[in-house]
Amino acid sequence: TPRCPCCGQHDETVFHYILRCQAHRNARATMTRNGGVDATRLDRLLSKKEALPHLFKFIASSARLRSVFGDIPAVAIAEPEAGDHA
Repeated sequence: TPRCPCCGQHDETVFHYILRCQAHRNARATMTRNGGVDATRLDRLLSKKEALPHLFKFIASSARLRSVFGDIPAVAIAEPEAGDHA
């Protein structure tokens, strides 16, 4: 795994990029503030439908993947429907 080009201190893994890289701490703080406990765990960020908009917003805010994918459009955060028990 190559070194993280953003911080240069650790190997760039998905876990490092999303949850640990200090270069993205502001985007991560917004994600965890808005996404709650689900936004602090990689397994939940990658698997819970409710967490995905917060993850996508983090990816867009970090701009880390902009050179590969371009701008990531905003994703609406859906309100839970009646009867949903997340």
